Amino acid sequence: MGFFMIFLIVFKLFFVVGTIFSLLTAINPHLVWHITEEWKSHKKPPKSYFVIQRMKGIIGAIIGLIALFFMFFNAPI
Repeated sequence: MGFFMIFLIVFKLFFVVGTIFSLLTAINPHLVWHITEEWKSHKKPPKSYFVIQRMKGIIGAIIGLIALFFMFFNAPI
């Protein structure tokens, strides 16, 4: 396997993990906040924070799913 093939596999893996994380954020932003941000603060953020996180998760999931679709169905690997 050449360097380029390894790079493509790592690149696809990055998009898979990112898309899964975006889907999780879109579905349950509170859980993602507990996992990633709770240890930094003493109180829960306002409701608008979770609305914005959910919107970012939806946008990220859409972009990730489109990218994965084109990567897996149009690539030589």
